[in-house]
Amino acid sequence: MLNVKCVVVIQGKGTVEDFLANYLKEDGLSKTAITMFRYLRSIDSHVVFFNRNHCQKQTGFKSSKSMYDGLNELIEHGHIKRTKPGVYKLGTLFIQSPFITIVYENNT
Repeated sequence: MLNVKCVVVIQGKGTVEDFLANYLKEDGLSKTAITMFRYLRSIDSHVVFFNRNHCQKQTGFKSSKSMYDGLNELIEHGHIKRTKPGVYKLGTLFIQSPFITIVYENNT
């Protein structure tokens, strides 16, 4: 019996991060929100204790407003939740999980 909940097929070159970023772009998210998404995923935890200074260093954002705009956009689209001030939980699609199987196809 297979224990697979989701199969993602990536054609050609690419990474899981590229696939998920394209998914967010298709959902209408801005570059700012996608940058914040990549930052949150880099923490490697489904619950993130947000650190503004660390985020600024990692993302290159000059203002806190950009960071919070990106976070709010991710919340509005249902991709993350704010569980309490400064603490965010990623949606299940974005959690590193053994239940997501990535299949790479090379069309060359």
